[in-house]
Amino acid sequence: MSVILECKQGDSFYCLQRFNASPDGRPFSWNNCRQFKIGERLEYVGYKKDANLSHQPNGWLVVFRAGDDTLFSAAQTYFVTEECWRGLEKFFRSEFTKSAKQVQTGRFGLAHAAKHTIRRLPTKKSTNRKHAALKK
Repeated sequence: MSVILECKQGDSFYCLQRFNASPDGRPFSWNNCRQFKIGERLEYVGYKKDANLSHQPNGWLVVFRAGDDTLFSAAQTYFVTEECWRGLEKFFRSEFTKSAKQVQTGRFGLAHAAKHTIRRLPTKKSTNRKHAALKK
């Protein structure tokens, strides 16, 4: 799953979380940054240690090429390998299909849950009996 450990230069990997980044070597600025979206395919170039975070575990950055051939770098936690991405896609597609079938058959969802949790409120007659029993 770690892009730094498992990717070779030129391999594809995927963005797991939305984030903004400026081109590699430039300080972050809203004027020159772009947003990367979940599922965006990128090309692995290498990795480097962030000098500002050199003593922290999240200090390793992935250097990558975006679709417009611009180099960027970002924390390794934003990315997964292509193999991991395919596995996640397969898992969520099958879970979505299962959930959709359960909703259609009435085995899942609010209507089914509500049917089993509705309780009748006590009537005045039964409430009066309880009070009468407590008074004795």
